[in-house]
Amino acid sequence: MSQEDLANTSGIERGNMGKIERGENNLSILNLVRIADALNCTAAEILKDAKL
Repeated sequence: MSQEDLANTSGIERGNMGKIERGENNLSILNLVRIADALNCTAAEILKDAKL
């Protein structure tokens, strides 16, 4: 999935998604859940895979 597709699917502005991806913006819990939903997984799975 492209960054643009993920932004559109999750309802997050594309510019903000890019900043999140580059570590320039912190990710809110709400946006983490939105991204997880767009990727058909859970926020917990994302955090586990990130080893956080």
